[in-house]
Amino acid sequence: MSKDTYLYERDPSPEFSGFLAPGGFLAPLIDLKDRKVAGVNLDVHLRANDEVHVYCGLTRLMNVRRNKNGTVRVSAHRTFSRQASAKELLRTWKMSEFEGFGKALDTYLRGVRVDPRHMAGEGEVQSMWARVTEPWIPFDREAVLGGQAKEHERVEAARTALEDIATSQGKLSGQRDRWSMPPSKGREIDQLAVDPEGRLVLLELKDAKAGNAPVYYAPFQLLKYVWDWYETLECVRGQLQDLIDTRMELGLTSGTIPRLTGGIRAAVCFGIDSRTDEVRRRYDLVLEEVNKHLPPGVPRIETWALECRPEPVRLGSGEASSDPHRRPSSFAESLQKHLEDWRAGMDGSRDRTWPVWTDGICPGYRELAREVVRDDEVRLHTYANHLRSSQIFAFNLFLPFREGEKSKLSDLVSETIDTGLSIEEVRFEWVPPGALLGEIAGDLPSPGEPATAVDVALWGQLADGGRAAVLLEVKLSETDFTHCNGRTSPGNRRTDVCDSAAAFFDDPVACYLRRPRRSRRDRRYWEIFEQSYGSVRAAFPGADLGGQCPFAFSMQQPMRNLAVARGLELDGEGGVDKAWFALCSHDDNPDAAWHWKDWNRLLGDQTMAPSLPASEVVRAGEASGFGEWAACMRERYRL
Repeated sequence: MSKDTYLYERDPSPEFSGFLAPGGFLAPLIDLKDRKVAGVNLDVHLRANDEVHVYCGLTRLMNVRRNKNGTVRVSAHRTFSRQASAKELLRTWKMSEFEGFGKALDTYLRGVRVDPRHMAGEGEVQSMWARVTEPWIPFDREAVLGGQAKEHERVEAARTALEDIATSQGKLSGQRDRWSMPPSKGREIDQLAVDPEGRLVLLELKDAKAGNAPVYYAPFQLLKYVWDWYETLECVRGQLQDLIDTRMELGLTSGTIPRLTGGIRAAVCFGIDSRTDEVRRRYDLVLEEVNKHLPPGVPRIETWALECRPEPVRLGSGEASSDPHRRPSSFAESLQKHLEDWRAGMDGSRDRTWPVWTDGICPGYRELAREVVRDDEVRLHTYANHLRSSQIFAFNLFLPFREGEKSKLSDLVSETIDTGLSIEEVRFEWVPPGALLGEIAGDLPSPGEPATAVDVALWGQLADGGRAAVLLEVKLSETDFTHCNGRTSPGNRRTDVCDSAAAFFDDPVACYLRRPRRSRRDRRYWEIFEQSYGSVRAAFPGADLGGQCPFAFSMQQPMRNLAVARGLELDGEGGVDKAWFALCSHDDNPDAAWHWKDWNRLLGDQTMAPSLPASEVVRAGEASGFGEWAACMRERYRL
């Protein structure tokens, strides 16, 4: 097929656009862009022949198609069409059934069960990148040109070179995972976007934990798409622009997309860049070779990660770029730039990592920090030497109160929890005794053994003489809390309780977390909540019984910390009579605040989820006489 016959006809007809416009029969579909199913934002896309597809991660939840007679047909894969909640929605609709459509759509999305495996991995990466507005704005996914071209000679040349590399590298001694040969040609590019310069951005999205070969050959896979779209862009530019204009008119796209007037730009995008050193080395070799075979005028293929917000990854490392001229598009990015500027004023360097982790501790407290790590048996995080390390942020916030005056901190915390107490001890990365949660065999986890840890634990005395503990989760620039790994574990044989909150609350002991694979003891989360509240359901009255398990995603981490607090009260560990779990985050972090509101709603009682702004801790320290420290914290962290 010649390039002149290439098509990209996904823009809807005027009649179908009217259905989707405000007040139209299908207007409820537009609002789905702000809705979640299984903890994942839905993704709504226009398709050829007047169709709309609604995605949840990699899963297509429904197809909505306009028929020639003016009716609308809603359908879904049998995985979903056989579910009880689909009964009302999946059928042919007449325009006179306006109110019924919206109600049926809501019923379907509240009750639909999605396999957690489809939410993890690349599905989660797809969902995250679909919602960025910098460094580009996405407007379509699963993009396929309406024609099939022969593989370009430059792609064939790259393939030959990569086959030679794979053959030679595969013979290296000590290689456990031999190089695979380059993959065959695909058709779908994961996402299309437009950057501020009006260039069409081709995005290949990868889960860094996926099979090694698909990850390190991602640049070559992208090269094939680059040539296809490079040779046909002028033929489809108008059709792409029509689609973009319609999406903006309907409100399907966040932000204003620049006019598509430029050329081609391409990037491989990960979620968290967790590639092994060997996979990263192979990726870099493939990328270097691929960049030799790009079309004229197309810039080198970029690599990006989305651990917090979009960050470019340098060739030869897993670290994000420290380019100070990139415009910040989020709290994390703007804080990063501020920290780089602050450090440059301190030692002239803009490197985002310190040579030694203690270099990140406020002057005057570095020796104390070393003592704390030794005495509290702290496990330092992998990225403790990063400028945005949340663990170091916690150290810097509370180290002055470790040995210094605590009365002002006591007043602040008392006000926060609405209960008077006097803080006597500050501990860091405190792990409860193994018997409390049942996660570990002893009182301390062995190397590599996962265990719930409290970022900062404040121990004190109540006004009536009772013992108290305030457990703090400290967040700097993170965008989320830890999700549940049990829902996607190969050993989980009861995914039905992951898929249904009602099923979980009916039978909490069926939860995989109670006794994970290879575990020799039961974890006590659900036992603790039953003893404290009478039932697990009573502990979380705000949970939506029509959705998935409320702890499958962001609420997993606060649930475990609350279980520590309630467990301390039940077991009398350390003589604790009353315990609280609270959030201490940077005042300007919108994501931490947003997730904490979700936690509040789940508990149904805001007094159970107190929040302590980091700036108030600094103010309390300043009032305690820690003036130099307070000035350092304000300047460094923008508090």
